[in-house]
Amino acid sequence: MKLIYLNIDKDFEFGGMHGCAFEFSRPYLKTYLEQHENIADGLTGGRVAGLACARLEWILQMTRERISNMFSLEDIKILIEYNKEGIFMPQHFSSIPEFLCDTHGIDFDEYQSSYLKDLVDKLCCLDDMQFFALGDVLEQTWRHGMTDETNPGEFLQTLGIELV
Repeated sequence: MKLIYLNIDKDFEFGGMHGCAFEFSRPYLKTYLEQHENIADGLTGGRVAGLACARLEWILQMTRERISNMFSLEDIKILIEYNKEGIFMPQHFSSIPEFLCDTHGIDFDEYQSSYLKDLVDKLCCLDDMQFFALGDVLEQTWRHGMTDETNPGEFLQTLGIELV
């Protein structure tokens, strides 16, 4: 296992297209570390970050089960294209329906009469944890599941998500 050493100021200085997501995530990371770090008990920043990652993965696995069998391959392809290669800021996960409509030039208040109606209706039924899991899955698919050998549906199966 690789040891994790964390310097919030250094490790979260990240420019380019991901810089904004890292910058908006910094306060959440700082708060979590301040609330959980306890050097006297051996809970260094790196250990706390490692524990947080393990807890996060557990939450994602449990929540992915709740979004399995909700989306078609076509739905996923549309979602992949709308924010391809981006990183979601923590507060933007639950705004996926609005951002999707905006990307397609559709006023969110008028999506009911658009070709995105069925997909946006599905998205509007998600709770915050499901949005979070969906956003994480989309990010992983953009980075790891879009190869010539793997289609998005096959990759999603490796994450425990089945398509309808």
